Amino acid sequence: MIMVRFFDTVAERAGRDRLEVAYAEGMSLQDLVGQLKLSYPGALLSISAVAVNGMCFRDMSLPLEDGWEIVFMYP
Repeated sequence: MIMVRFFDTVAERAGRDRLEVAYAEGMSLQDLVGQLKLSYPGALLSISAVAVNGMCFRDMSLPLEDGWEIVFMYP
């Protein structure tokens, strides 16, 4: 499982501040974002930063691993 956390406006638009997403082999950050955009339309429109295990990333092709934490933040 991947732990997803939302902060500030992102959490307000998603209607929650955290959720778990099933990990799939070969999953990238872009895959996760695409899945979340389908489930929570509009919530990720305002993200300014994405943290993966506490480190900020802009490379959406980053491959994910089971058990990681992804945080979406508003400016």
